[in-house]
Amino acid sequence: MTQQLTRLLAELTQLEVSEIDPSRPWAALGVNSLTLVRLRDGIERDLSVRVAMSVMGSCHTVNELVEQLRSASTAPPVREAPRVTNGHANEKLSDGSLEEMFVRLSGAPSRKGEA
Repeated sequence: MTQQLTRLLAELTQLEVSEIDPSRPWAALGVNSLTLVRLRDGIERDLSVRVAMSVMGSCHTVNELVEQLRSASTAPPVREAPRVTNGHANEKLSDGSLEEMFVRLSGAPSRKGEA
């Protein structure tokens, strides 16, 4: 992965791959915030890995970025939170279930069994 990021960074900075030391800080390589955005886009395109800009900004070298990407790829997947609509979890409820929930919450008499 270090070699892939080094090659990508070389393309973006117009440096030779041999000129990029993965342990040197971004600034020493002429990397600015726009270059980091382009690097992130290249990572997402070439490696199919989504990277938050906060991660890009927290890393100061290629080696640090590689370490972050490796640790993110071995982390357990984040569990999606349930979708919420108007403050309530978006559950699939039948009309009967909705009516029963209304009766329980409101204390209104059930119309169950009415024809």
